[in-house]
Amino acid sequence: MSTVISKQDLLALVDAWIAKGIQVAGPSLLKPDFVMYVPLMASSRLALDGYIRPRNSIKEFVFPKHEAICTYTYDPGLEMKPCAPNTQDRI
Repeated sequence: MSTVISKQDLLALVDAWIAKGIQVAGPSLLKPDFVMYVPLMASSRLALDGYIRPRNSIKEFVFPKHEAICTYTYDPGLEMKPCAPNTQDRI
């Protein structure tokens, strides 16, 4: 089942997510003819009009390049501790 959402409702939804502290990433026009997926601080930065082809991939927000899974110390033996996962919601 699919649902159609108006542009105004989408912008309101993005602002509501940001107000709740959810990290929202979307295409943003950084300079003329240069669109990139970036973390949004407000829905007004969201590029929705015309043909949009961001220069980067949304994958960098879904699958970060670096994510700590544990920490360790070596003095004189090896001691490993798991890291707490990033629990901040991302959309």
